[in-house]
Amino acid sequence: MMRKPYLFLAFLMIALLLAGCSGELPVTGTEPAQVTQPTEDPRIPITVWASQEDMNDQTSWIPAMCQAFLEENPQWDIRIRYGVCEAEDIARYGAGESETPADVFLFSANQLELLQTAGMLAPLSADAAAAMKEEVFPLAVSAVTAGDGRVYGFPYCMEAPLLYYDKHVFSESDTQCLDTMLESGRVYLDLSDPLLLTSFYSAAGGSFRPDEIQLGSDAGAAATDYLARLAANRNLESGRADHGVDRLLNGGVGAVIAGPDYASCISAVLGENYGVSRLPSILLQGSAVPLPSLVKIGAIGVNPNSSQPEIAMALAEYLSGGPSQRSNLEKHFAIPTNLSVMEDAALGANPAVQAERSALDGAIPFPGVLNESRLQLLNEMGAAIAEQRVTAANAGDAADKLWQNLNR
Repeated sequence: MMRKPYLFLAFLMIALLLAGCSGELPVTGTEPAQVTQPTEDPRIPITVWASQEDMNDQTSWIPAMCQAFLEENPQWDIRIRYGVCEAEDIARYGAGESETPADVFLFSANQLELLQTAGMLAPLSADAAAAMKEEVFPLAVSAVTAGDGRVYGFPYCMEAPLLYYDKHVFSESDTQCLDTMLESGRVYLDLSDPLLLTSFYSAAGGSFRPDEIQLGSDAGAAATDYLARLAANRNLESGRADHGVDRLLNGGVGAVIAGPDYASCISAVLGENYGVSRLPSILLQGSAVPLPSLVKIGAIGVNPNSSQPEIAMALAEYLSGGPSQRSNLEKHFAIPTNLSVMEDAALGANPAVQAERSALDGAIPFPGVLNESRLQLLNEMGAAIAEQRVTAANAGDAADKLWQNLNR
């Protein structure tokens, strides 16, 4: 699953990159992967980059599945090495720029065009792409399909924000509309979250295409006006999602919008009062409008300069396959892209998974056009709204300024 980067992991990642970003996990113990350079090993070296959390030790998701791959493919005498690199940072550091470049790596699908244009992703063969499309949720397939029509990765997880609520405070019918909820209870969400903000602008008719971001005129003004009034509502609290979860668990609020990785702890604490659903609708200019989810999609790519392209592609396909996604779900509650895993009866009984399935209806893949600088602009706009520096009185001007800055 795509998890938020932490400062100490960032330092560790940079250190590993400078040292070649490679290392073999110890056979025993639970220490993080260490950088080593074995000499005169006759086995074929394959380097895999993933997050620290995915490969802390041999029982972690990536090493466990890589070991299973080795056991199922005895025709190749392989030595797998591991490097720490968060999926969101692959484009920044480059899979081929270290002394020991990655053959296989995890990346965020919103960076697909950037990685593909930079020559950092190998395309799937026509047969591999066709087979993957038969097994994977269509939204995830579209996320790894570039402008040239070719597929450049294997999707392995999806993440859409969910509405968690206390059934003692809100009924299921209440949670269909945010405005209805705010009439009777307190709701927590992060107005400075760029992706959540993008959902509100998309609901109002805004678009985030590669060639243009359209927030001008009525769409931008309507969404900004709604958000400003939302911030001024005494039943609305804004801040980081983890703080919101704490507020829900201690009874300070009745609902919070947060990622699917919070489902287990919220369910454990709320017990019978645990409720979860897709994002609610909002009343925009008097009409109920669904709030679409912006879905983060994780994928596994192959370096086109790998010295072992056949093995690297086979490993990437294996790590994104159904058994691997099921393992990732069990370890990290990473929502699978594999259709057969998604349709599993036992998995489908999980309320959070049901909510994620519902959220995918009308969902929007995290737009690649939202690069780091544009995300920062949206973050600043959300902060200004949360602090009520943007109000209903100046919403139109603020929206126009944001639109102009996003299209620079």
